Amino acid sequence: MRILPLCIPASLTFLPLIGQVRAGFPSPATEYEESPLNIHQWLVRHEAATFLLRYGGATLEAEHICTGDVLVVDRSLTPAVGDMIVAVLHGEMRVFTWRGKTNRHEGEGWLVWGVITGIARKRHHP
Repeated sequence: MRILPLCIPASLTFLPLIGQVRAGFPSPATEYEESPLNIHQWLVRHEAATFLLRYGGATLEAEHICTGDVLVVDRSLTPAVGDMIVAVLHGEMRVFTWRGKTNRHEGEGWLVWGVITGIARKRHHP
């Protein structure tokens, strides 16, 4: 994984949020516009402790994480059972599901690096 700087230009902070989308045929009743969404405020709770990591491992289908995804990681949070975390295991960063004190790698050079609070995926590649 590569650590990326958290740099969201002010001009891109607010994006229009135009409603909800569902699979299947659209309903005319859903055509309304909500307030603009502040991406930075939505994804970042603690700016000084938040980092971006590009995921480079095998796809984690159950966790909906794919190679190339950008993980938003907050190092100030204490993980709760079921949270996706980034941990350092034997000097290498890895993604795990936090299972509390029963994590199988605890005591083996295991260190919780941060809690994953968001995932960004680019779907269209020109």
